[in-house]
Amino acid sequence: VSSYRKSRKSKMGSSWGQPMALGMHFYDEAWERILSAPWTEELLPGGFVDWDNTPRNKHGVMHAGFTIERFESYLTQLVKRANEENKPMVFLNAWNEWGEGAFLEPDKRYGYQKLEAVKAAMVQKEKKETNA
Repeated sequence: VSSYRKSRKSKMGSSWGQPMALGMHFYDEAWERILSAPWTEELLPGGFVDWDNTPRNKHGVMHAGFTIERFESYLTQLVKRANEENKPMVFLNAWNEWGEGAFLEPDKRYGYQKLEAVKAAMVQKEKKETNA
């Protein structure tokens, strides 16, 4: 998120050190940045389900555009790249960060769909390992 903020600073004309009303970003842009960033040997890749901390913070940050389909697609791409670059794991934020909208835990709106998306992304990994 830190690199993403820096990249958007020039596009949005805001300084992250100064108060602002709301930081709105685009889900697709954030994931495209994650997926296209260079990876070092030490890096353990990570992604996110969604993010919106505006319920807790009037100067919060949110990402517009989350869908289960997008999440599954981006996570599948992340897992595929991690496999190609021999990364032993992928991190996701987070299981139950309800105040930030960053949760995988089942809820009334999506039920188990987020977890099913993770499973679908991991099935791609298992298929690759089985064919190797």
